[in-house]
Amino acid sequence: MSRVLIIGSGVGGIRASLEAAKRAEKVFLIERSPFIGGEISFLDRQFPTDRCCMCQMLSSSRVQEEEYCLRRSFYHPKINVLTCSELLKVEGEEGAFKVSIITKSRGVNEDLCISCGRCIEVCPKSIRDEFDPFSYRKAIYLNGPAPFPPIPAIDWTLCDLCSRCEAVCPTGAIDLKKKEEVKVLEVSSLILASGFLPFDPSGLTQYGYGRFANVLTSFEFERALSPLGNGPIRPSDGSIPRKVAFLMCVGSRDKEWIPCSSACCMIGIKQARILKEILPESEVVLFFMDLRTFGKNYYLYLEEAKHRGIRFVRGRVPKIWEDPLTKGLLVRFLEQERIKEELFDLVVLVVGQRPPVGLENLAKILGIQTDNWGFVNSEGLITSRKGIYVCGTASGPKDIPDTIIEAQAASFLATRKFEFPQKEMKGEIFQEEEIPKEVGLILCKCGGEIPSEEISKGMEEFFSPICEKKYLCVEKEIFPSDRFWVIGACNPYWFKRKVLNRFEEVQGVRWVNVKGILGGEIQGIERVRGLLLTERERLRRKSAGTIGYLYVKPSVLIIGGGLCGMEAAINLSREGIQVHLVEKEGRLGGILWHYPSRRGLLEEKLKEIEEGESIRVYLNSRVLSVDGTPGDFKVKVAYQSEEKVIEVGAILLAIGGKTYEPKEYGYGSNPKVLLQREFEELLLSEDLRDKGIRRVGVIQCVGSRNEVHPWCSRFCCEEALKNAILFKDKNPEGEIFVFHRDINAYGLKELLYLKAREKGVIFLRCDQLPMPELSDRIRIPFEGESFELDLLVLSVGEVPREDNYELSRILGLQLTGEGFFKEAEPKFRPLETLKEGIFLAGGCHSPRTFEEAQIQALGAVQAILGFLSKESSLPRPISFVQERRCSGCGLCVEACPYGVRFLDDEEKVARVKAPLCQGCGVCASICPNGATKLEDFEERQVIGGVELLLR
Repeated sequence: MSRVLIIGSGVGGIRASLEAAKRAEKVFLIERSPFIGGEISFLDRQFPTDRCCMCQMLSSSRVQEEEYCLRRSFYHPKINVLTCSELLKVEGEEGAFKVSIITKSRGVNEDLCISCGRCIEVCPKSIRDEFDPFSYRKAIYLNGPAPFPPIPAIDWTLCDLCSRCEAVCPTGAIDLKKKEEVKVLEVSSLILASGFLPFDPSGLTQYGYGRFANVLTSFEFERALSPLGNGPIRPSDGSIPRKVAFLMCVGSRDKEWIPCSSACCMIGIKQARILKEILPESEVVLFFMDLRTFGKNYYLYLEEAKHRGIRFVRGRVPKIWEDPLTKGLLVRFLEQERIKEELFDLVVLVVGQRPPVGLENLAKILGIQTDNWGFVNSEGLITSRKGIYVCGTASGPKDIPDTIIEAQAASFLATRKFEFPQKEMKGEIFQEEEIPKEVGLILCKCGGEIPSEEISKGMEEFFSPICEKKYLCVEKEIFPSDRFWVIGACNPYWFKRKVLNRFEEVQGVRWVNVKGILGGEIQGIERVRGLLLTERERLRRKSAGTIGYLYVKPSVLIIGGGLCGMEAAINLSREGIQVHLVEKEGRLGGILWHYPSRRGLLEEKLKEIEEGESIRVYLNSRVLSVDGTPGDFKVKVAYQSEEKVIEVGAILLAIGGKTYEPKEYGYGSNPKVLLQREFEELLLSEDLRDKGIRRVGVIQCVGSRNEVHPWCSRFCCEEALKNAILFKDKNPEGEIFVFHRDINAYGLKELLYLKAREKGVIFLRCDQLPMPELSDRIRIPFEGESFELDLLVLSVGEVPREDNYELSRILGLQLTGEGFFKEAEPKFRPLETLKEGIFLAGGCHSPRTFEEAQIQALGAVQAILGFLSKESSLPRPISFVQERRCSGCGLCVEACPYGVRFLDDEEKVARVKAPLCQGCGVCASICPNGATKLEDFEERQVIGGVELLLR
C-alpha cells in the first residue's frame, strides 16, 4: 500500500500533495473548511518578486495535467480532495494506518451543481465576508471570486433552512438535510500541514481595532490592495489616505506571545511598497522592532523600499488615539530619544501567526506532541509518532519558501518506503500528412443560458455529429475516440475537468469558452461560430505524434560533499539510486569540520556515506563539462589526474557557500579577535576564566547586510545567541555585549533571544557598527562610553564561492546579482533551476543553518526522485524540424531563448533537444523556410482556420 493522507490544504498541503502524488498510488488531501487554499488565497502578490506565481508549483509536464491557475482550481488524477472533513481517529502504525474521517454536509451536491449562482442570489441571510472584510456574503456562498471547488457551501450557523435556494436550483443540487458521513481510509503515512491562524488584535484595546474605523489588519489591507479590492481607502469616509502607518509585530514578540512570526516584516514592507505604487504621493511609515529580512533577496527588497521613500521608525507603538471628528489616528512614539506624536489617516496592524484553532486537539487525535505555544513538536519534520510528519507553520511560524521546502521534504519522508517507479523510453514522432478524421461538435445549453440552437445553425457541413446537452457537466455520457471533438461550453476548470474525464482520448478534444464571449448579441454568436470552426481546422490539420517520454537514467551526480550533499546522497542511495558524489577537497564534510558541536553529526554522516552501497565518492575532483539532455547527462569530471565521463539522469548542486574572511576589526592580526566558530571551539575546549577572559564583545553582521554583500546570512544571529548563552552558562559572572543593528531570531528562535537576555547577555543596538580600538585590551566606543574587552568575537556571514561563476557556465545556469545560483522561482520552486534535471540545495542557493540545509537536501531529493520517475517530461506543445525544408542557416539556434536548438554538423540541419523545449515558438517565427514547426500552431492549422472563416 502506498497511500498518503495530508491534513490541511494551504500552500504547504497543496505542495505536499503534489509531491506525494509523484510516488504514491493515492493521496488524500483533507480540509475542514468548504474551500481549499488556506491563508494564501488572501494574498495576490508575493515578495520578493511582487507577483503571484503559485502555478509554478505545477509540473512542467502538460500532458496529463493541463496548465491552469492554481488559485482558481486544483486537479491531479491521484489526489482526492475532501473538503468539510476532519479527523476522528487514527489507529495502526507506520505503513498501516487506519484513519477515520468525518465529512460534514456541504449542503450542495458537487456532482449536480453547475455553479449558476441562483441559490446565492435568493438567499436572505448575510454576514461579514471573511475573504473580503469590506463586503458581505450570504449563508450559501463562495469563498472569494475564484474558489475551489467552485461549488457553493452552506454556512449552517447562519442558514435558517428557508429552502429558497432549494426552490431555484435547476439541477436539484441543494441538500438541506445536513448529512454527515464517516469513512475509514487506509494509508501508509500522514503529513500534518494545518497552517496558521492570523492573530486577532481585537483584544489589544490600545490599538482600537474593531472600535476605530481606520485601523485595519494586514490581511484586511491585503484584500483592499488586491485587484478586486476597493483600494487603499479610509473605511470611515472612503477618502484616499495621505499618511499611513504600519505597526509591526502585533500579536508577536510580547509578554503574552514570545515567538516571532517570521513573515510579518516582509508582509508589512510588501504592502507599504504596493501602497506607494498606487499612491506615490502618500507618506508611509513603518514602526518596527527588528527588520527581519533574512530570506533570499529580502534585504534588497527592504533597501528598495527605503529608496521609494518609505520611512522606517524603530520602536513599538504603545497606543493609538482616535480623533472623534476626523477619525484621524494619533500615534505616539519614540524617535531619536524624543517622544513624538503624528496624525495618520490609516493604521495597518501587521498581525502575526498563531496555531490554528483545534491544532492541539488534532495533535491528540494523531498521538503527537505539541510545545508550550501550541505548535507541533518535531525533530526536523519528524513528529513523536512514527509515520506522521509535519511541514510549514504547523511546527512554528514560517514564510512561504520555507513551507514549500518543508512540504517537499515531508513528502519524501512520507513516501520513502514506496517502490520507486522507473519509466521506459519512447520517441517523439511527427508525421506531416493530415489526419482524415471527422470532427464532432458538443454544445452545452447551460440550462438555456447558451443559445446552442442558434450557434449550431448551418454548422452541419463542418461537424458530425452535433450534440446539444442541457447540462454537459452533469450528464454521464462517454464520448468515443473515433473522431475529434470540439466543445462549446463554459470554462471553469472544475467543470471542464469533469467533462474531459468522459472522453476516451483527451488529446483530440478542443474547448471553446462560449459562455465567456457571448454576451447575448448576434456578433457574439458569430464570434463563437468562428472560434468553433477554427478549432475544427486545428484538429483536422494537426500532425500526428506520439506522446514523448523522456528517458532518464536512475543515477544522480551531486556536486559538493558538505552536509547538504552528503544528506542528499545518503537518502538517494537508500532509494536505490546510483549516486556520484564529487568533492573538490580531499575530504567530505565541508564546514562541519570547523564546528566542534557538530562533530557527532559529521561522524554520523561520514559513516552513512561509507555504508551506502550505491554511493561513489570522487575526492579532489571537479566538473569540467556537462553535455546531453535532462535524464541523460554526460558529465566530464577531473578525477585522480584523469578525466572521467559519468552518465547520470539528474544533477544536484550542493557546493555550499564560503565563510566570509574579514579584513576588518583586526582579524588575523590580533589573537584576541575571533570568529564565532572559533569562539565556540574555545568555549567547548577551555575554561575562559583560567585565561582571564571576563568581558567579551560580539559584533554582528560583519561582512553582511552592506553594499558589498547586501544579504542577511541567516545563521549568524542564532550562532551568536547560542554561544552567548554558553558563555554565560560557563561564566555566570562574565559579561558579554552584543553590538547589532537587528537580531534576526525569526520564528521560534526568538525564544533563544529571550533566553540570552534572561541570562544577562547585553544587547547594544547601533545603526552603524562600531570600530574597536585594538591594543593589549580591546576598546569599543559606543554612545559616549568605552567598553574594555578581553575578547572580540565577529559574527561573519556567508558569501558565494568563486567556483559559482565557472560552474554556472558549465551547467548553463544563471546567478543572482550577488553570485548565488538562481532558482526557477523564488517562492514556489526554490530547489529547481530553469534547466530541467538540475537542482539546488544548501548554501549555493542562499545562506542556511545546518538544520535548514538538511531539510533543503531532503526537499531536493524529493524533487529529483519526482523527475527521475515522472511519466511524461516533454512539455506540450514543442517544436520540431521538417528536415527536407531546413537549410541549416542557424537563425533558430541563435534565437532560442533556452539554448535547446543546435546544428547537426553531419546532416547540416537544425535539431531540437525536445525534453528542454518550452514551446515558446520563437524558432518557428524566425525560420525563413518554414522548416521549424510548433505543434498545434502549424501554418496549415492557423491558415486553414482563417480560410474557413473567409468562405
